Amino acid sequence: MKKNFKLLLFLGLLIQNISLFSQTKKDYYSDLDFSQLKTNVFYNLANNYSEIEKYDGSMTSPVVSPATFKQIYHEIYTASLQKDIPEVLSLIETNSKYVGKNIYPIYIIDYQYDVLRKDVFDKNLVSVVNNKLVQNTMENIFELKNVFVTSTISNRTYSGMNIKFSIKKDLYFTNSDKKILYFLVDFDNGKREEKLNFDEVLNVEYTTEGQKNISVKAVYSDNSILYSLFEINVKDSGMPTPSYYWTDTADIAYNGEYGVADVAVFLGQSNAALTEPVIIVDGFDPNDERPIEGVYEIANQQNLVDSLRNLGMDGIIINFKDGAGYIQKNAFVFVKILQKINQMMTDAGTMLPENQIVVIGPSMGGLITRYGLDYMEHNGIPHNVRNWISFDSPQKGANIPLGLQHWVRFFADEAEVQGAIEAKAKLNSFAARQMLNYHFTATSGNTANPNSLKPAFYNEIDALGFPQQTRIVSIINGSGYGQTQPFQPGEQVIYYRYRNWKVDLDGHVWAVPNQSLTKIFQGLYDTALPFDEVTEDIYVNNTLPFDGAAGGSASTFADIDATNTGGYGDIIAYYNDHCFIPTISSLALENTTDPLYNVDANINNIVTPFDKIY
Repeated sequence: MKKNFKLLLFLGLLIQNISLFSQTKKDYYSDLDFSQLKTNVFYNLANNYSEIEKYDGSMTSPVVSPATFKQIYHEIYTASLQKDIPEVLSLIETNSKYVGKNIYPIYIIDYQYDVLRKDVFDKNLVSVVNNKLVQNTMENIFELKNVFVTSTISNRTYSGMNIKFSIKKDLYFTNSDKKILYFLVDFDNGKREEKLNFDEVLNVEYTTEGQKNISVKAVYSDNSILYSLFEINVKDSGMPTPSYYWTDTADIAYNGEYGVADVAVFLGQSNAALTEPVIIVDGFDPNDERPIEGVYEIANQQNLVDSLRNLGMDGIIINFKDGAGYIQKNAFVFVKILQKINQMMTDAGTMLPENQIVVIGPSMGGLITRYGLDYMEHNGIPHNVRNWISFDSPQKGANIPLGLQHWVRFFADEAEVQGAIEAKAKLNSFAARQMLNYHFTATSGNTANPNSLKPAFYNEIDALGFPQQTRIVSIINGSGYGQTQPFQPGEQVIYYRYRNWKVDLDGHVWAVPNQSLTKIFQGLYDTALPFDEVTEDIYVNNTLPFDGAAGGSASTFADIDATNTGGYGDIIAYYNDHCFIPTISSLALENTTDPLYNVDANINNIVTPFDKIY
């Protein structure tokens, strides 16, 4: 399925900068008579990727995806002269708070904006002097337009077939004085339009899964109506009703913040109380886009939870509310939950030697649980865990190709593509900076380094060591036979080139080299405005070839190749996958730092802290 260029959610893994290009635009238009504007939004200051003029509130307005909504919102924000609405990243954070309560909020942009009339050059109303647009007339050179779009921020639901929707007053963004009386919403569930008021919560029942096109009509006090159609994907996670469900907050703060997590318990067959718990924790999840239902769906995709329950074990799912926060912060709430589970077993009389706990930590969850168990052992806190499983977890670091990181940064900063801005925020999250072997913020000259948070974290967790009071196992997705990705260090992996009269774009990516000096990113952003060209070439030296290493892979390149650029050319990926969790990391090997290492060929010489590897 084609993916939208505006989304760029290929990082399956905070940006406050105003780009050089935005400053150039402001300078270019600075001599115009802004007193002629009828609104506080001069749309020419934004890069119009969304084709905003199509979303005018008429019945012919196209279907709005979450990516399109966020791009339009970002363009309105960029074009706003007063910045009286928050940045779009804060909307995503707000969304997670509502979704955590199983409410899917409907966001609305109801804006008027000014744009340069299309005939200003034909009629010589403006001219370019000294690289600035100069007004030649007292005649108004602006025209007034409007945009009306609605959408959820999340494209899919995890609430099953009954979904709670609400149009929140604080998520209605407008610069209009018109008063809305009510909304008429068709939820595409075979029923009639529902009348909905601000902040009213409506439970909507669906009988089928799949994409739903939801229409919203805003009815105003002057009897006018604006229309929008947005899409949402309804998916039933298959999660049964939990036997217990609660939200816990850590007793121990990290950097002044207390971790928060949701917990769902599914008792085993015939169990009346917690008896033999198997805990599965979530991994890296910025903005809590994957609630308990989403974690359950992944954990049970091969009937793992169901099988455990059939064997008389209790499945427990933990979802961290700040899934990209400091690893230590989430580890401390894991400690609190583990203590509570032990207390529940004590109270139920099931705290027996044969009923100890199993903990499974996939991906970043392996670091969270390791740190939590280490902390408990070093502080004399019983954890009652008999088996800790690190499941393809970056015990020595993770990898997102450094050239790809710079690609994201370039298109976020220079082209101001909202999806790239979101991706950059994820890359720049605390957890990502703690785990990634190379980070775009630490590329200086030709030197590639991790962000400073990575050595700080790994020095701390390595000083604690690995849990000693439990059997520790590593299950990995990567090759133990030295089977690497099918490209060479330093080889080009992404090609992107687009040319037309309006904009020229380049975005080329190479794998990091094996020690030698090599280009890893080349970018070009050049629009029709004078002297706004931005070019960039990033070279690195003395790197280890993590991109093509043996290890658990991610299909980022294939996702990019499938991207629909919306008419801005074709992005070509020469390969599908790159290494995400190197084998030497997931096995925590102590005898080598070589990402191309063949474990099987050296099986008698490997040094690993794990009791068992698979």
